[in-house]
Amino acid sequence: MGCYEISLGDTVGVGTPGAMVAMLTEVSKHVPTSCLAVHCHDTYGQAIANIFAALQVMYRLLTVVMLNFIMVLLSIFLYITSIVTDDAFA
Repeated sequence: MGCYEISLGDTVGVGTPGAMVAMLTEVSKHVPTSCLAVHCHDTYGQAIANIFAALQVMYRLLTVVMLNFIMVLLSIFLYITSIVTDDAFA
């Protein structure tokens, strides 16, 4: 079995881009960046900035992170669309 990837997560969303760079720089001294992934929550609006900071350190980002972000945006869009559509026919 073994471990093929280490995912470093900011699961409460309090991380900053500076902290992300510092963490990944230090960890990448011991683990190849090809084996690292990040998982960022957007609790305080820092997820995009943290992902961008991670991209500056790492060349690989899990597509799952981006897919989750896209799914959230799609859900919001569909919700807003349903409200507008329901109001238009009321």
